[in-house]
Amino acid sequence: MLLLATTITLASLMQSTAVVEAQGNHTTERFTQPYDETVAAAFTCSGEAVHIFGTLDLMAQTTTDSNGGVHAVFHITPHLAVIGVTSGHVYHTAGPLQTVTNTNGDQSEFQLINVIVLISPGSTDNLVLHETIHVTVNANGVNTVEFDNFRADCRG
Repeated sequence: MLLLATTITLASLMQSTAVVEAQGNHTTERFTQPYDETVAAAFTCSGEAVHIFGTLDLMAQTTTDSNGGVHAVFHITPHLAVIGVTSGHVYHTAGPLQTVTNTNGDQSEFQLINVIVLISPGSTDNLVLHETIHVTVNANGVNTVEFDNFRADCRG
């Protein structure tokens, strides 16, 4: 859900980031993206579908070092409202997403940390989504480290 939209956004940012030749350079871009999705009841702790909508504030910082290495950090802060489709209950969200990418002539590393908490009203458990992705690619283009740990828990 949020991760898919975020991944697509980050991929487009990476494609638009130009590598600057052998000089230090730093850029920061900020923008807001609308978000609107309904999550099926099977994926929530409350047993009801929820409508998630609002905006995502995105910040992209890219630094090219004097050796031609590229270091990029993407940080996304959600400003979302969540409404129960059948009950009308108001839920709250919390949790930023951050990725860090480092590339030089020897290897590239990508790390994503995403924590989203869907805070339920009353005594219903909260849905906590946590994902950590890490990929390391050597100079030959071979993945030497790759994992994607995802878990979703209902916590009271």
